[in-house]
Amino acid sequence: TAGKIIKIKPLEKQTILGMQFGESAEIELNELGVFKKIDHIPGQEIQGICFPEGSEVNFTDNGKLKEVRLGQDSDIQGFKFKKESLMQFYESGKIKQGILAENKEIDGMKLSKDQTIYFDEAANIKLIDGSNVELTKPLKLQDVILPKESFIDTDGDGDIVKTVLGNDT
Repeated sequence: TAGKIIKIKPLEKQTILGMQFGESAEIELNELGVFKKIDHIPGQEIQGICFPEGSEVNFTDNGKLKEVRLGQDSDIQGFKFKKESLMQFYESGKIKQGILAENKEIDGMKLSKDQTIYFDEAANIKLIDGSNVELTKPLKLQDVILPKESFIDTDGDGDIVKTVLGNDT
């Protein structure tokens, strides 16, 4: 029947659809026989991305990576993302959003631990949610060019709510 979910709980180490699972894994397949959800993965590469042990992975209806709740802080596509945070992905496998596990400077922005970063499909930072971001070089964000040494503050939707412009104009 349409919409039927098949749940699998391995009793021992087992390979399912080309992936190795241990006893702690909980797997759901959709009616087409593709992964819908995997809880407690044993540390696994999925669609070219290595996810740590204990992560929970959700897939789109056609089996593409959709979102992951990380089991540990993880280095993914050049960023370290926070344990237990929910990451979202585009169907291409590129990161759509994630919460940083450490401070990082990239593209002239000093980003802080616990900030949510939103990316476009080309993997460029699109929006930043959280506390102030200090710019170390001029930056174009949301069609506004901000000079070096500026600070920006965004709301929960990633919209700029306050800017303090730097002296480098």
